[in-house]
Amino acid sequence: MTSRLPPKLARMPSSSTDGIAARYLMQFRAVRIEILDQHGQAVIVTPRNGERRGPVVASGFLLRDGADLYLYTCWHVVTGIELANPVLPGTNQRRSRLKVSMQRSEKLKAAIASVGGSDSFEVELYERSGEDAFLPRWEQDEQSVSNSNLAMANLVQPFWHDIVRIRLPANVVSSSTPVLSLLDLWPDLIPPSDPLMLVGYPYGFSAKQLTPTPIVLTRHVAAISRDGARREILIDGAGAPGMSGGPVFYEWDNRLYLFGMYVGVIFPDAAPENEPERTSPLGIVCPMNLLSHQLKLARACPQA
Repeated sequence: MTSRLPPKLARMPSSSTDGIAARYLMQFRAVRIEILDQHGQAVIVTPRNGERRGPVVASGFLLRDGADLYLYTCWHVVTGIELANPVLPGTNQRRSRLKVSMQRSEKLKAAIASVGGSDSFEVELYERSGEDAFLPRWEQDEQSVSNSNLAMANLVQPFWHDIVRIRLPANVVSSSTPVLSLLDLWPDLIPPSDPLMLVGYPYGFSAKQLTPTPIVLTRHVAAISRDGARREILIDGAGAPGMSGGPVFYEWDNRLYLFGMYVGVIFPDAAPENEPERTSPLGIVCPMNLLSHQLKLARACPQA
């Protein structure tokens, strides 16, 4: 059967070889994010449910919008606050900076990719306003939820999505740094059961020790909407901690498109306790086309 591209996508020649090359290069599209505190030290995760202590690591990606370059990741990554329980964390370690690492790559021909080491840079999360006030540098949903607890820390709870983006100076990347663009965005929804590819760093794990190399997981669309968050979709399995903020790709006609961002998990709490096989978490993905066409990201301004 002849494949048909959605009307919003320009027709591009493609072949199975193009698809193989795209999948080889896909893993380079995710960046590894290590969260640093106000002293430049790694923020350490609080042990729970048998987890071991270790540095807080997440995922993200770089996307160019016109002349501007942005780092995309999750709101809970930069704040340390879960939207399901939006209260200030009880810790003296304030998330102040991100250390971003990625692998350099270059497509040569067909499925051949040249890998030339790695790059890293640091991003400040706050800017000083007055002597003691710090204001977030990131952009998030314009629409917000009133939360006086977070407002004391000059934070604003987003209404829709667990997503932020931070504008970067152009000189933080080189010509060999993999950067996505608006042309890479998938413009439409996709039906249930279609496969998606999650890219990121589970528990901060890298497939190679010397260079940041993420892993790729395949998941399928389970639902195209859910209660309380009409602009997120569910997938049939979770990623792992550390993959939050990672890009989610969709393959069509031997080309990979950026479909969305992996933002976390949801547990089907209606499952009876005596049926543990029904308590496996589902993953949550925010489609990027909704952000680029329907939602606006803006600097969060706490109420005075």
